Amino acid sequence: MKQVLSGINGLDKVLEGGFLRPSIVLIAGTAGTGKTTMVMQSLFNSARNEEICMYITALSEPIAMINNFMSKFSFYNISLLGKGNVKYVPIGIDVIHKGSEAIIKEIERNIETIKPDRIVIDPVNVFTYGFDDEAQRRFYYDFFTSMKGWNSLVMLTGEFTENALINSTLGYMVDGMIYISNEPFYENNIRYLNVLKMRGLEFQGGKH
Repeated sequence: MKQVLSGINGLDKVLEGGFLRPSIVLIAGTAGTGKTTMVMQSLFNSARNEEICMYITALSEPIAMINNFMSKFSFYNISLLGKGNVKYVPIGIDVIHKGSEAIIKEIERNIETIKPDRIVIDPVNVFTYGFDDEAQRRFYYDFFTSMKGWNSLVMLTGEFTENALINSTLGYMVDGMIYISNEPFYENNIRYLNVLKMRGLEFQGGKH
């Protein structure tokens, strides 16, 4: 296990050096708080340093649409996709409908081929829409058992309010948890980042 840079301006200072690899970190928040932007920044800046990175999405968005959304950011370099340092892996609705075993098998099939250093799953809670609480717990237990064997830094995004996150199954299973909020300030909004949990690391708590 070693500490690796997050690839995100200022976050390594908050984490006093970066993330641990291997580990599983949840980036949580409500819609529009910047979860996808944050994990994309981590992937592309790490890929510049020759890491092999893998972006898994369950939203089945075409790569052209993702390029369009992300191209305005200076960290997003489409040539890294062509070079192979960033691999885009969509999980189709047909796989999701087959259930948890099929989802895990499809992800692991790609991991065996790509052998990534850093993996993003965006968003993870799409896989459990429609599940009752017991089915969710079963899926996440099986999923986390698999993730522990990947030997990678795995970053999950998930849509949660702060209260829902504290009581969630994901919250106690992950190694690290970062909550992003978008809060009103006079006529504008300000985004805050709060590291709630990071096993094995000292970090600067509170809102940043």
